[in-house]
Amino acid sequence: MRALLVDPSNYTPYYDYSLCKALREAGCEAELVTSPFLYDDLPNPDGLPIHYLFYRGFRLPLLSRLPFTRAPELRKALKALEYPFDLLALVQYLKAHKPDILHLQWAVFPPFDRLLFRQVKAWGIKLVYTVHEPPPADAARRRRRAYAALCQAADQIIVPSEWGKLQLVKGLALDPARVRVIPLGNLDDFRSHVVEREQAKEALGIHPAESAVLFFGRLMPHKGLDVLIRAFPMVKDRIPGAKLLIAANPVESFSRYERLIAQLGPVKDIIVHLGFVPQEDLGTYFCAADVVALPYIQAYHSAVLHTAYTFGRPVVTTATGGLPGDVEEGKSGFVVPPRNEEALAEAIATLLADVEKRNEMGQYACHLAETRHAWPRIAKATLEVYRGAVSE
Repeated sequence: MRALLVDPSNYTPYYDYSLCKALREAGCEAELVTSPFLYDDLPNPDGLPIHYLFYRGFRLPLLSRLPFTRAPELRKALKALEYPFDLLALVQYLKAHKPDILHLQWAVFPPFDRLLFRQVKAWGIKLVYTVHEPPPADAARRRRRAYAALCQAADQIIVPSEWGKLQLVKGLALDPARVRVIPLGNLDDFRSHVVEREQAKEALGIHPAESAVLFFGRLMPHKGLDVLIRAFPMVKDRIPGAKLLIAANPVESFSRYERLIAQLGPVKDIIVHLGFVPQEDLGTYFCAADVVALPYIQAYHSAVLHTAYTFGRPVVTTATGGLPGDVEEGKSGFVVPPRNEEALAEAIATLLADVEKRNEMGQYACHLAETRHAWPRIAKATLEVYRGAVSE
């Protein structure tokens, strides 16, 4: 079985890498086609066949050094201009190598992606499409039609949660037999530099005796950081030694959060580190955390949650999208309603107040990472999908 995994924009580099590696270890000749990762140089100690066929213009030294190329809107426009030419490069690669499976991770521009699908099907290559983020119910009709057409053209579809499957089956009228739920995997391939909790806290300016709540990841309005900041004084009322650690890579301006922090007063108790955290530093942040908070207003799933599990940290998340399905209530974390500051504060404070329970839940979270979200298990399930597509 030969499979070509394609993630044009490299939206999920850690996931792509680990899935490709696990598939190869399971006997599948898997290769990855993607674009350069904007924020970090990902190591490839396993020597995986990775082909950078997309957005190669951004690898040019002159262009990559220009600050304006990192502005989200301009970068999106430049990528849109380059994408059709990169798609032609992918078509040429497919024509020359003819894999059994084309496994698309993200659809970037559905009208062009539909053309790719048609050509691939004409060559007899089977299409597997992982829908990481189904279009929301209130999305424009044109967008929903475009994604429905892509899903209907695929031979098999993978989603990371039962919630995601329900969105596709009901929202896009897809046959449930063609939609397979395969959860996201752990971050074992990138769990480097694991350090003791006390040492990690000291490295980030937190006293070892103080409790740390971690908010981590890309910062966008739907991530609910403002809800967490407003909830934090209530956490402090119960746990005076608590610190809020914000390690965020802003997609939006951080200024409104700075104003909110200043208004509420606990400036010295909120530690802010802005910018992308390279993979070699992940361990410091997650090992320093006693609880990882995901106060999302809207989300489909979260790699941050699985990173927390990988490092054995319990989570407090919100009941949105597929997140509740990834949390075993009271065993690996707590789930609270979105936008509910009181419930969020109560769940966080409950975990911080009970060291024994918190450690027990962290161990169970690690157990889930090593079992339900283990890559050999995910690779086996993915290969079953591939075989089902080929046998059709």
